[in-house]
Amino acid sequence: MEGITILDNFINDEELQDVIDAINRSSWKHNGISGLGGATFWHAEMIQEATLGKQMLTKIEKIFSKKYKIDRMYANGQTFGQDGSFHQDDPDDNAYTLLIYVSDITEENVKYIGGFTHFIQDGKIINVEPYKKRGLFFKSNLFHRGMAPSRLCDLLRISFAIKVAEVR
Repeated sequence: MEGITILDNFINDEELQDVIDAINRSSWKHNGISGLGGATFWHAEMIQEATLGKQMLTKIEKIFSKKYKIDRMYANGQTFGQDGSFHQDDPDDNAYTLLIYVSDITEENVKYIGGFTHFIQDGKIINVEPYKKRGLFFKSNLFHRGMAPSRLCDLLRISFAIKVAEVR
């Protein structure tokens, strides 16, 4: 999966709680949209959470041995029927997205809940499971979409997104 790095257990339980607390301090609005034709979903701007952003930035800088600057931070929330459409976060080859999955989706229940992140590469769809505490770091110019949970679940699928640019 070129340009896509899965970071299992990217955050620990304490950091997960910090992310949840930050999201709870934010204000959800039903105005999120990805690309053209996607359903509207829940969205919360979080750029005011500078300390949390710096904490997550430090982690990716250590993993990738590169320097990044934060351009944007927000949370997305999806319930059944709120699938995203394929889109790029940024066409710049120097831009990256870090997604951190917050919802209680595990290896045991993902087959019932869904909520996958899809990428298109070489004409194929790649599924990434949205496991709780998982980080997903990818080039922002890759076409992707966040899928909503299945109709059999009442879960809000939450991802915390940090958009960064590599500092060269």
